[in-house]
Amino acid sequence: MILVESKDLQCVFSLPNTEHGVVEFLKHFGHLYIGTVNSELFKNTFRNVKSQVLPWLADLVNIRDTGHYRLGHKIDLCHQALESQWRSPVTATVINNCLYWESGQSRILAGGMCWQNPWNQHQLLIMTPAVEQIAGYLDSAVQIKSDSELVEALGSNSHNRLDTSLYIDVNKQVSFRLGAVKKTVTQHEYIQPLEIRVDMVRKWLIQYPLGSKLEVYTDRPVLIKDSLGFWDIQHRGPGSHFDPAASIDSYLWQQSNLQDSDNADAIHELHVQNTADVIDVAELLFWMDLSYTSFYTKDWNFVLRRKTHMHRAKMIGLSRNCL
Repeated sequence: MILVESKDLQCVFSLPNTEHGVVEFLKHFGHLYIGTVNSELFKNTFRNVKSQVLPWLADLVNIRDTGHYRLGHKIDLCHQALESQWRSPVTATVINNCLYWESGQSRILAGGMCWQNPWNQHQLLIMTPAVEQIAGYLDSAVQIKSDSELVEALGSNSHNRLDTSLYIDVNKQVSFRLGAVKKTVTQHEYIQPLEIRVDMVRKWLIQYPLGSKLEVYTDRPVLIKDSLGFWDIQHRGPGSHFDPAASIDSYLWQQSNLQDSDNADAIHELHVQNTADVIDVAELLFWMDLSYTSFYTKDWNFVLRRKTHMHRAKMIGLSRNCL
């Protein structure tokens, strides 16, 4: 039962029979499906979230990271995605033929930054009133018809809690919202507190504000984009070719074509090789940290260097086929 009170007035809502389990109860509101996120839906969502977040990130010198922005959470998820997969599916509800993301857009952002074909690695749990709408949202869709199927889909090695709610839409109609999947397991121990994640980027932005110089070495300069217009991009010639088996520090010493400098305005140089994908260099802002002078992707196709006498390297991710 649900109790609603207003001064001396009470209203009690009795819920439908829940004795037959969670999924049987949810069937009163629609059909429950799980599958991988449709690639076009994933790309559109990734681009939309990134276009919203990047201006906030670039303005960190002037804003505080409140619950509205949650930039520390997003930056940390990007670092998590370099080494791990998500334990819970992202969730969405279809209402009046429109998809409402309930949870996981920040995970879509992070996965898109760090994984190849990330839509194949994001499970989506979705509630919809009409089965025929699933095709545009899910690939390899499976309908969840029982509690045991839902437990298997979510992972039986932990206790799962599915948050749901009733939603009043613009037409003043009551609609069911699926909510997020939460697991009762050991909480993630952040590599760094979220406020430190944010502060690292903020300190970098103070030293390297809008218009900072980025010298790019690539065979295909047409593929280098900046969706934010943050960098002063200067193309300097073809990309460097190197032995991926060598150490990153060894490579950076050997490929350096600028003199080391302690100048706060020292130039960043980006070396790009072996790619046919468009690269958005605005994404570099998610990873910037003055504690490091070198940033490289796992496949070594992208190496960013800030010229200084110190050399400390950090692995990063850049989206490839999401743009």
